[in-house]
Amino acid sequence: MNVLPKTVSIRGVTLRYLTLILVFALAGVLSMAMMGFYSSREATQRHEAFELDVLKRDIGSRVGFYRRIATTYAGRQEVADILIFGDVGRAVLWAEEVRDFLPESIGVALINSDGNVLGEPPQLHLGKQCVADLKKMLGGTKLPQPPVHREVTTMHHFDVTIPVRSDGETLGLLFMSFSTDIVKSRLAELVGDKQYLLVADGKGNTIAQAGNRRLSEDGRSLWATIPGTDWQMRFKGYEVGYSHLFLVAMLLSGVIFIVIITLTIYFSSRLLRLFSVDLNQIRNLLQGVHKGSGTLGQQRKVQLQETESIMEDVSVLVQRIEQANRSLKKLSTHDPLTGLYNRRAFDEELERYAGLAKRGTVSRVVLLDLDKFKPVNDHYGHHIGDEVLIALSSTLSERCRSSDILARLGGDEFALIMPAYEGEIDLWFKDVMAQFRKKQLQLNGGEGIEPVCSISAGSIVLDEGSAAEAKVLMQRVDEKLYQAKRGGRGIIVH
Repeated sequence: MNVLPKTVSIRGVTLRYLTLILVFALAGVLSMAMMGFYSSREATQRHEAFELDVLKRDIGSRVGFYRRIATTYAGRQEVADILIFGDVGRAVLWAEEVRDFLPESIGVALINSDGNVLGEPPQLHLGKQCVADLKKMLGGTKLPQPPVHREVTTMHHFDVTIPVRSDGETLGLLFMSFSTDIVKSRLAELVGDKQYLLVADGKGNTIAQAGNRRLSEDGRSLWATIPGTDWQMRFKGYEVGYSHLFLVAMLLSGVIFIVIITLTIYFSSRLLRLFSVDLNQIRNLLQGVHKGSGTLGQQRKVQLQETESIMEDVSVLVQRIEQANRSLKKLSTHDPLTGLYNRRAFDEELERYAGLAKRGTVSRVVLLDLDKFKPVNDHYGHHIGDEVLIALSSTLSERCRSSDILARLGGDEFALIMPAYEGEIDLWFKDVMAQFRKKQLQLNGGEGIEPVCSISAGSIVLDEGSAAEAKVLMQRVDEKLYQAKRGGRGIIVH
């Protein structure tokens, strides 16, 4: 006997399927809610760690910026000369000029290899703790870096000390101190409304703090060492969790889960594509900064209003970074008084032209030195001496081509490289001497100076037959300069 199958109701089957779908949807939503609750804490911790890493690197780069400034000054020949000759007056004047040039600096001083400060510490803004730490460092004692001093309540500062070397010999130390207000103001810029930041020195003493201080009393916080220093940074933010309203919303979303899933996938995909395009714009902008290709003035368009403000902030940050990089690059390659290349940049160019000479490129190297410059400095003072140096640099700039390499090597010594120079060097030198003399007669408020400085110069032709290492080339042209000095000065020997 055939058994007929049991009949079912479409409504009942539909109801059972809908119930089953609803149960699975709600179970999935509840599971995601629970997973999201715990994963949000992990995400919060990862986000806090990421923020702390960005913040500590920012403060580390700020301290490193001032260390690079001190390193640049320590590498100048002028500083080495002061330490070699032990000229206290010149050291004090130089320190005051540097301090005026760097408004953030508090104290600037030079210390010779015997541990003696060139000048009076109070005049140079060196406290007793600064002097004591310098003596410890010279004695081989390792100190927390950079050391922080709090002798005067209104002048808390940190110290940067860089060795001054010449020809492999340590001549002494360059000391600079900077106000801890630099760190305080930067923390105030970095911290958010729901965050707390603290920076402590190597001994655990607070340097600066910013943000919601009530957070410092609650729960867990993160600590990290600031790169390039012994300082520590503490970071605390509000912990993020799911509220009961969020859970209710998640439950209700299960009811309409099936209806909205398709639209959600569609709009999410579209939003992701738009966001990816904008994110690539920001990524390309940052990569341009990283590669040093230059990004200012480029047109950048974003498609989302939410990322437009981010792009504006990133653009401003990129501009600041590029401007800072250009300033640092110019500071490391140019003489601050004359604006010409410095010794480091000239040596690099000479190496390049020495290599070109081996491949047949002809150029001329000229080394110039002022005559009677010391009497001018002694009689009129260094400010008139600086005017003489500027007059010579402007004369050379006017009498040279844009392709020529001009440099001040240090003191009153200048050098230039003339690629493919075809003129008569003696006529060129005579023209420079005449123009330089005219400029000197206009110095000192129009009263001129007496005696007027002349120029001695040495010159060599750099071609395939005379190609050599840059050091040898400098020795050759230096010998020509000495011949000019011995030959009566005011002439060029080539």
